[in-house]
Amino acid sequence: MSTVAFDTLRAAERLKAAGFTEDQAKALVEAFAQALPLQDLVTREYLDARLQALEERLGGGIERVRSEPKGEIGGLDAKISGLEAKMEHMRADLVKWTAGLLIAQAGLIVAPIELLS
Repeated sequence: MSTVAFDTLRAAERLKAAGFTEDQAKALVEAFAQALPLQDLVTREYLDARLQALEERLGGGIERVRSEPKGEIGGLDAKISGLEAKMEHMRADLVKWTAGLLIAQAGLIVAPIELLS
């Protein structure tokens, strides 16, 4: 992190040019230098670099979150297709059993009638 430099000599000269005495300008500049935490100030370049790094980190996370549901949906589609195939097979078995039972029932009805006549 780069820090911002505070040019005390230049500030004192500007204060003197504005009408302050040399002692007043020196005291005021020293007070500002002590009061302002210049080591905590950062440059625009530093902030831009940190913002870009944050955007890159978040961008990857956002893309991952966007792609995860697509993978889950694809898995669900495969499961649904498998269930539809099983249901079709069960329907075919049900039709076979129903047809077989209808034929057996017809035979059971016709057989006693034939025997009694």
